Amino acid sequence: FNNERQPLKPLQHGGGSCSHHSDCFNNYGTQSLFSDSKCIKNKCVCGKETTGPHCAAFKAYDDQNWDVPYDLSLHSPFLPSSLLRVLIALIAVAIALVTVRLLSQQAARKAAALV
Repeated sequence: FNNERQPLKPLQHGGGSCSHHSDCFNNYGTQSLFSDSKCIKNKCVCGKETTGPHCAAFKAYDDQNWDVPYDLSLHSPFLPSSLLRVLIALIAVAIALVTVRLLSQQAARKAAALV
């Protein structure tokens, strides 16, 4: 971001306690193929590709701009087609039930008016 190439805090380059080379950038119990880190005098000494107290982080720079402004515009909701079919069926059933009830009430009124 803004062409900054330095970390916010200084990184420790090696120096973590170890008893074997596999303690420095331990890759599931074995030394990684990507690391030339070693354990020398019970301290990790990182190779050119790694950093950190136990040389477990790659030296890298993230070019991704994580400070991108958020898009707060409204988007139409996504409804799966199966859910739309169920909603349409429920609305159709509700309309049918209301129609049947109104027709039955209308028929009851006509029958009461004839009596």
